[in-house]
Amino acid sequence: MTVESSQFGKSHWSLLMYAKKCCDESNSRPGQLRLNRMRCNPDNHPGLSNGLLWRDGFSSVTKDGSTIAGHDDWDCLGDLQSAGYLDILCIKRHQVKLTERGQKIAKKVELFFERGGEFSDFGTENSNENSPRRNARLVKQLAATGLR
Repeated sequence: MTVESSQFGKSHWSLLMYAKKCCDESNSRPGQLRLNRMRCNPDNHPGLSNGLLWRDGFSSVTKDGSTIAGHDDWDCLGDLQSAGYLDILCIKRHQVKLTERGQKIAKKVELFFERGGEFSDFGTENSNENSPRRNARLVKQLAATGLR
């Protein structure tokens, strides 16, 4: 099942940022994903399994909080490629490269995160909008300082 980018949630955005980190660390070579960092459903991707048992609780979560049973990081990677955010260069070697579009959205995710947002609240259509969780944290911080 392919997830549309408008429904990307924590699972997709955190994986995009992990892929970006791997690409940044590779000094202009393809980013190398590590199997031990990838949620893998061996029923769906037996050749990519990291040896850990799969549990339904590991399934991907979308923007609205729903879970896609059996959907793992490798499925999210395919969704990110379908959205044009990255290219899977070699699945056997776990190599990826962010596209120009992927670099731009990753910068928006970083900015959103720096401003107190969370992966689960980020969306391409509202990347500059305040998240409800961020607003609640800001209210608590202001109350703690005595400011309102």
